[in-house]
Amino acid sequence: MKQIITVMILSLIITFNTGINYPSTANETAVSNTTEELTLRTHEEQRQYERFTIRTLTQPVKLEDTQNGVEGLIDISRGGVALKHNNTLKEGDIIPLHITYKDITVHTQVQVTNATETRAGAKYINHSQSLTNKLLYLSIMLEADNNMLKTKLST
Repeated sequence: MKQIITVMILSLIITFNTGINYPSTANETAVSNTTEELTLRTHEEQRQYERFTIRTLTQPVKLEDTQNGVEGLIDISRGGVALKHNNTLKEGDIIPLHITYKDITVHTQVQVTNATETRAGAKYINHSQSLTNKLLYLSIMLEADNNMLKTKLST
């Protein structure tokens, strides 16, 4: 009985802290695997920010050519971007990124976290408070302009 209560309490704590749903019975949950289970999150559970697919946006997010093999944006979020490239990017590469949306201009660097022959995922690096604020503003404007907010902030 004591083991069942311990398992249930651990499940509640893990669910509360991570948002991951775990089995609710002692037979389905192993206490010794709790730490291991925390590291086995899916990509969706790790994602912190809304992603905006570039081709579905009502107004373009423009990418300035920085002569680094990047051909375009696939999606963008407050945490990073997915880029289309010509087989020039590899994991670990750091490249400049210059994007514009309406009156918002972001000049930063990104580090490639994963890459295939034509697609690369990259995260923003060297975060300043100014960059963080611009990315937040960009995200809010993208949500507003694409009818993703309950209150429309822009036209």
